[in-house]
Amino acid sequence: MAMFLRLLTGLFLSAFLAACGGGGGSSGSNSFGSTDPGTGQTTKTGKMDVTLFDSNGSPTNVINNANGLIARARVYNNTGTPVAGVVVKFGVDDANVATLSPGTGSALTNENGVAEIAIKAGNPGATSITASATWTGFAAISAKATFSVGSLQDAIPFAVNFVSASPSTKSIVIKGAGGNGRTEIALLTFRVVDGNNGGIKNKKVNFTAKSSAPVNLATTSGVTDSNGNVVATVSSGTQPTSVLVSATVDGTSIATSSDTVSVTTGVPTQTSFSLGVEKINVEGFDSFGIKNKLTAYLADANGGVVADGVAVVFTTNSGAIIGDDGNADTARCLTKNGSCSVTWQSQNPQLPVVRVVATAVSGSENLSANTGFTNSASWNPTVEGWQPSVVFGSATCGDLNYKIYLSDRNGYQLPAGTVLSFIDSTNVTATISPTTITAFNTIDFKKTEHTVILKPTDKCPKGFGSTTLQIETPNKVKETKVISITYN
Repeated sequence: MAMFLRLLTGLFLSAFLAACGGGGGSSGSNSFGSTDPGTGQTTKTGKMDVTLFDSNGSPTNVINNANGLIARARVYNNTGTPVAGVVVKFGVDDANVATLSPGTGSALTNENGVAEIAIKAGNPGATSITASATWTGFAAISAKATFSVGSLQDAIPFAVNFVSASPSTKSIVIKGAGGNGRTEIALLTFRVVDGNNGGIKNKKVNFTAKSSAPVNLATTSGVTDSNGNVVATVSSGTQPTSVLVSATVDGTSIATSSDTVSVTTGVPTQTSFSLGVEKINVEGFDSFGIKNKLTAYLADANGGVVADGVAVVFTTNSGAIIGDDGNADTARCLTKNGSCSVTWQSQNPQLPVVRVVATAVSGSENLSANTGFTNSASWNPTVEGWQPSVVFGSATCGDLNYKIYLSDRNGYQLPAGTVLSFIDSTNVTATISPTTITAFNTIDFKKTEHTVILKPTDKCPKGFGSTTLQIETPNKVKETKVISITYN
């Protein structure tokens, strides 16, 4: 019994000590890693370093067009022992400065824990290479090294390449036509490279311009910068032309030409300033909010459309002008591809003839163009030659043909699109032609001519009849005129 009690007491003390953390060591972090809260397993921390070497194995962090670099990453475990068989991923921060070989950017550590990858030069500059790795039971690790790419000053030029043109449209305006969004200067960039396509600095490049009309080169030569680039500046003359710039590496026959740059757009001229109207006639005298589109067309002295952004301002004697195709709270528009439009809107003052003037400025010259259109009335049209009553008899029992002349109450044509028809005819057949009024290409006082034909009842028996002429405008305004028919 005593032995049983001693055994029971021992078991109790062991359980008590275990609950208090005694006897088993700390379950927290230690110098070799930490506990993964998701798995309860310890994740160990290794170490990595990255060093850079040239092709001869000498440490360096400079690369140029004549050599490359080797990036060497060494991987250790938590005890400082090299680890073999670990995949190391390499990455360069700026792919324009350097690239990796192999392009996958990965390598496997050998028995010494070493993984290597080649760095190939790109454009001159500075960047970094980062190596990273992870393996079972260990936290991810990484290391970084910085390096620079330069060009050898004594590198041998292999080619000179045309790189780019600014503006990207490769088009500049004629001298004196500059303004917002327009330029009279083109910047043409060339690059002198060696046999590895690396830029070579401090190389003199000579420029010549070829064109059918005079242009200006800011300088006839330039020296390449640290990237091997050099810029030729061309400014326009007073005539339209196309220009090519040739670049030749000084003291060599190495040469190339730029893309073609166009010198086109000049300032607008009065002789090429035109103003057009969409409708020569609108039904706006008796209505507000009727719209008509006006478009200005501008060109330079050579017939080339002017550059975008030329401001054209409009004024009118009747109604109002809404700028930029009716979308802006101005009475102007800005050209695009040589033209721009505004919207006219009917409102007070209401006049039967609308006059619109467009103006623009070209240097010290003021330009203007004008146009007009009729603003027809809808109500109370004038009908000349109307016969309100007609008599048919045995001696006059045949078709009656006569002319009528229509205009609005101001003496101008009725609204274009007005429809004429006879309705409610009794004991007579009535027709009119033409049945639709079309717009005249004039804004003078103008009447439209129509032929009325009245065909009586067969043999004209005594009695009465009637017919009604209906005049309906595009705004659905209807007016009627009645003809009374008498049979003797």
